[in-house]
Amino acid sequence: AWTNGRLHPVRHRVMHKGYEDRYSCGIFSFPIPNVLIEAPQELVDENHSKLFKPFDTHAYYKFYYFHRTNQKEYGLKEFAGI
Repeated sequence: AWTNGRLHPVRHRVMHKGYEDRYSCGIFSFPIPNVLIEAPQELVDENHSKLFKPFDTHAYYKFYYFHRTNQKEYGLKEFAGI
């Protein structure tokens, strides 16, 4: 949402050949609670209209996990899409 749909996460899969142990570490970050997420004006123009309304991540997480536990697929587009 912050990049207004211009950047997408990379899909990847790690394949390991051999018998040696492989160690990995996931590093994640989360926005500060009660801060609105919205695309900067530099990423919104005539060719790239705003895709999401500003939203609080805590409210989105509650929405996402509520629907996930009810076996429904709802994501950011359903929560904050314009």
